[in-house]
Amino acid sequence: MSEHLPTERVFLIRLSSGVGSTTGNYCGRIEHVQTGRVTRFSSMDEIEQFISEILAGMESKDQESRH
Repeated sequence: MSEHLPTERVFLIRLSSGVGSTTGNYCGRIEHVQTGRVTRFSSMDEIEQFISEILAGMESKDQESRH
């Protein structure tokens, strides 16, 4: 069974070397593939914030297009 994953929800995360759960240090860059928006992060919270901002913006556009 093939599951369709929406491309507007695709993010690319590139971690810097020497990061991970054992060090507790997460830094690198994240890109929203559909829009090309990119930001650097130095914590899991910053990753979550970026993704939340992108998805919230997409939901706003969806609601506007319905009216």
